[in-house]
Amino acid sequence: MRTQPLISVIIPCYNVQEFIENCVQSILLNNYNALELILINDGSTDQTLSLLRNIKDQYSTKTIILVNQLNNGLSMTRNIGIEIASGEYIMFVDSDDWVSKNYFKSFIDKREKVELVLGSYYKEFTNKSVVRKNNLNGETSAKDIQRRIVGLVGKEMSDPSQSDSIVTLWSKLYKRSIIQRNNIYIKSVEEIGTAEDLLFNLEYLDHCKKVYCLDEPLYHYRKNNDNSFTSIYKEELFIKWQNLFGHIEAIILNKDKIFQIAFNNRICLSIIGLGINELKNPNGISSINKNLKLYLSTYSYLNAYRDLELKYFPFHWKCFFLMAKYKFTFGLYLMLLSIRKLMTK
Repeated sequence: MRTQPLISVIIPCYNVQEFIENCVQSILLNNYNALELILINDGSTDQTLSLLRNIKDQYSTKTIILVNQLNNGLSMTRNIGIEIASGEYIMFVDSDDWVSKNYFKSFIDKREKVELVLGSYYKEFTNKSVVRKNNLNGETSAKDIQRRIVGLVGKEMSDPSQSDSIVTLWSKLYKRSIIQRNNIYIKSVEEIGTAEDLLFNLEYLDHCKKVYCLDEPLYHYRKNNDNSFTSIYKEELFIKWQNLFGHIEAIILNKDKIFQIAFNNRICLSIIGLGINELKNPNGISSINKNLKLYLSTYSYLNAYRDLELKYFPFHWKCFFLMAKYKFTFGLYLMLLSIRKLMTK
């Protein structure tokens, strides 16, 4: 009988005492057994470490590596997991999320002839689950997926919510040999703000030919964790995103023109993320409007909005991006409030 390839599953853990048992149990009770579980406690101040030790004792017959370290942050912790991993494949799971019973087998079954398998997922709110379909299915070129991660183009712009739907590290099956051979690592959010997963995937895909897209939601992404990194106001997000854009621009420098179009569209759509972040600004509406106007007056945004095609957007998004283009920030602020409300429903 053919031996199952080993998957190293990397789980960084920081103050997740409410969620970690459910997360790990969903993995260990999966119907795929060739797993190496790497649990890294990143300086938690709650009972996370104690729970991880109990899990390791409870599942003593499973391959579980437990690392306890001072707080290094998410990116560095994931990189440590990559260094420890010995599996042929690597997958990431966030410690407040969970996976379906057939998660790993579904991915490993599609690995032949491709260098990456990616899947869709559920967004898990307090009272409901929402399926995030990627509108991608089957085998495709790595170049097409890389362009999609850079940004949307053409008719894809009719749904701006898809702009980051496939950029995550989780819900993907990576070849460890590609990561290690090409010295690919996860950039620090201290430098780029967010989207460290986006950069990692762009670099990884530079060394791939084929990707299999599994448009079946098997990963459960928790959206009701108020302690998560995405729930905090990031005062320097705009500056750090300029660093992020610089990295993306360097990666696509010698690629087809469509990559530049996608990149400009990403810059335009990023005002949504910047705006949602500004709604958490403790200094109030005047500071929010001032910051939005400042962002939209910089060269990168003026240049991107100059060439933005509005024809594919639904009416409400056309209004939103026209306000952004002409820096009508109060109207933008009101629409951002509505967007945030819809995001949390």
